[in-house]
Amino acid sequence: MSNRDVKESMFKTGTVESYEWADHHSPAMVVLFKSCQSMFEFMKIDHNVVSVNCNAGKGRTGTSISCFMIYSGLAANFVEAITFYGHKRFKTGRGVS
Repeated sequence: MSNRDVKESMFKTGTVESYEWADHHSPAMVVLFKSCQSMFEFMKIDHNVVSVNCNAGKGRTGTSISCFMIYSGLAANFVEAITFYGHKRFKTGRGVS
């Protein structure tokens, strides 16, 4: 999500996916659905872990993780998802900007 090149060799699976999403802007819906579907499919494989990053970890990362939580059924709605993320990411509980 950071629009930076990441070396696939840094990861055991060698799998890196990038999604075009400008900082301080809303993503295209296709980007959210595509990234959520990709994370979901990858995590179904035994012991796989997904790492999501952007520049500060508040906007694009928080939005992506919150959307994934709703997509995968880990959260019932956006308030539940962003509240959970906020408390895991920051002591103040305000994680998605």
